[in-house]
Amino acid sequence: IPARVRLVEHLGRETVFYADASPLKTSGSDTGTENVTVQMPQIVPLSNDAAVTIGFEIADVYLFGPDGRTLTAHKPLQAI
Repeated sequence: IPARVRLVEHLGRETVFYADASPLKTSGSDTGTENVTVQMPQIVPLSNDAAVTIGFEIADVYLFGPDGRTLTAHKPLQAI
């Protein structure tokens, strides 16, 4: 999915970034936007406005409805 990075946060050993990936969007985002949130388990050198391609394993995705309730089955916690 093509996307444009809007905000990057380097948090210890991981990187979280928010990207515009229309037509995907979040519901009730903490950022006040409709950005997609991506959590990477390592530090990734990204900058604001960078063009990226987002891909994912369907088994790792959490989907939520407009009311905030999860639409995906419960997943067991995994140690990192």
